[in-house]
Amino acid sequence: MAGGDFMDDPLLFPDKVGGSGSAPGFTPEDQIVGEDANALKNAALTMRLRILELEAGALGAAASFVDEETPEGVVDGANAAFTLSQAPSPASSLRLYLNGLRQLAGVHFALVGAGITYSQPPELGDVHRADYRY
Repeated sequence: MAGGDFMDDPLLFPDKVGGSGSAPGFTPEDQIVGEDANALKNAALTMRLRILELEAGALGAAASFVDEETPEGVVDGANAAFTLSQAPSPASSLRLYLNGLRQLAGVHFALVGAGITYSQPPELGDVHRADYRY
């Protein structure tokens, strides 16, 4: 079955190989035919799909990423509070940049949920961007 479709496996689906022929080691009387064969095929397909879903979840399919987001808020030299579209999860995944320089959590800004508060408000014309997981 290397590189092939599991539906072509004669041990799983003997009726697909040679019509009414038997799989190796089985007699025609041992084969599952008709509606029982269809039920077995459906069960095997359902099981395979579930395995694929579980594998996808184990690979971190639940994680989403945001890159180069401009936090919402007025950059005017007075406003220090800005909002992200999502709350970073984990919070440590947030990478915040002001004019291309990475800002440090607890030093240059504080994060609570999706809210960012700078220790010093960005000046008019400053550019800030955020990358994070959620």
